[in-house]
Amino acid sequence: MQVLVKPTLQSTLADWVKHGHVKADRILAVTFTTDAANQMRERIRLSLLKEGLMKEARLLQKSTISTIHAFGLEILRTFAFEAGNSPAPRQLTEPEQNILLREALDQVSAIHPLLDDLQRFDYCGGFKGDEYQEGVDQLTDTILSLIGKFRSRERCWLNVGRSQGVAGSGAGGCHRYLWSGAKKRCIDNRRPMAGD
Repeated sequence: MQVLVKPTLQSTLADWVKHGHVKADRILAVTFTTDAANQMRERIRLSLLKEGLMKEARLLQKSTISTIHAFGLEILRTFAFEAGNSPAPRQLTEPEQNILLREALDQVSAIHPLLDDLQRFDYCGGFKGDEYQEGVDQLTDTILSLIGKFRSRERCWLNVGRSQGVAGSGAGGCHRYLWSGAKKRCIDNRRPMAGD
């Protein structure tokens, strides 16, 4: 009986380095957690060391293997001056996020038909506690509430994924991607992505 073992992301990256398809310091891999990123880096390093590839194992320290948040933060820091921003960004508080979301909603043209006929959608204004709230504020609160629910579902999904060891999933199943140089490859399907 033959057992098929699906290659892991770590083994695929290590193989690419071993066979010269990508340099160890050119790897960009994104994970959900810092622990997963550290574990991935260590497994690749050990695989390279096992093959006697000391130089590649050292070069791996220059690669980018991190969470999506850490990767995004690094981009913000690296290109802060070019973008006219502070090189020390910080995470927004929830009230700051809500203010920006409200401002963004004002700029969404698809919402204008709804804003023009709020009463038709039962946003007529009314009291919320002791304060009167306009229809537009009721709509905004509804949208912010939905965004909050999506955020909590995302946190729940991420926690479930972590507890089950899932790298990521969607309607089409689990898909993991690698960036190697300028090429994006779908590891699960073992094929180059469009544009390769």
